[in-house]
Amino acid sequence: MRVLPVILFSFFATAAVAGEATPAATPATAVASEGASQPQLKSVGRLNVNTATRRELSAVPGLDPVAIEAILEARTTSPISDLARIAPITAQARLHLKTEGPSNFYRVLQLPLERLDPVSASSVSRR
Repeated sequence: MRVLPVILFSFFATAAVAGEATPAATPATAVASEGASQPQLKSVGRLNVNTATRRELSAVPGLDPVAIEAILEARTTSPISDLARIAPITAQARLHLKTEGPSNFYRVLQLPLERLDPVSASSVSRR
């Protein structure tokens, strides 16, 4: 019988000491209407500049229309073997570009996790 008053006293005492809850400094997840502190769109993999279409090249971060035109123009005469030959390509874009092998570049939207670029039949390797 003595246990019940002790439990009730403990419960109300902790509630009184706790006081008002303070809001967290940063939310656990970013809400689209409030903006995100980190980019929600991530680019993964690398795109072959010799086989990529204009649309695929436009999805690469840091690759502007001038650089896309330079790539398309450079590969008309011969395959591109060195990205340094193409002047307007930024360092950010170079991270997602390559000159040989199949492309494995795609974009991912975090929260909710969703792959934005469809998987093409040419990018799937057959074993």
